[in-house]
Amino acid sequence: MHVLQAAFQLSPQISSGASAIRGFFARQAPDNPLLHHHEGSNHLLYFYPRIQYKVIDGHAVVVGIEEGVSVVEQVTSNLREMNLNGTSHRVIQSKIDRSEKFFGSAHAALSYSFLTPWLALNEENYERYKTVGPNEQNDLLRRTLIGNILSMSKGLGYVVTEEIEVSKLDVYPAKEPVRLKGVRMIGLKGTFAVNFELPDYIGLGKSVSRGFGTIKRVGA
Repeated sequence: MHVLQAAFQLSPQISSGASAIRGFFARQAPDNPLLHHHEGSNHLLYFYPRIQYKVIDGHAVVVGIEEGVSVVEQVTSNLREMNLNGTSHRVIQSKIDRSEKFFGSAHAALSYSFLTPWLALNEENYERYKTVGPNEQNDLLRRTLIGNILSMSKGLGYVVTEEIEVSKLDVYPAKEPVRLKGVRMIGLKGTFAVNFELPDYIGLGKSVSRGFGTIKRVGA
């Protein structure tokens, strides 16, 4: 899998969320649906986002996957300034990392950490989550995580032939408030281990293009 990670240190330090970064880059090439995940006036594209926007450690981060790599290269080339929610931010340092990453089933469990809140629970399964005990809650989240990986794999054209097993899941409600399109959501942070290799800084779960569910390998 081809992956490009572009990280930008801004001045003043970024205080906006990833949606503001997404909006900025979408305005650079409004006719390219990979940047904003819409086609036409307001038709949402239902495939795993090839371009994802994050705020990590106060830096603006843009991740390009497969065909999204060349698009990210184009819109970040010679970038000197970002206008986020009406505030101009000067790019004082940037780091671009383009590489080939393995994606797929692994022979052993690999450990990951959520760098940004994982949106695992929608309104329906959150109501169920609240009514069951800790073991059932953990089982629900494990099944959701496996479903997220299967959905991502399908969206990226990877056929999963081995059973996905989550051998560890240790998550808790994120301290930071989570809102998606103005609606309060439950976000989870923590760690998990699964027999599947995932590139750093890609997202799992809902709204990954806006930076949610960003993961990073730990203990490698």
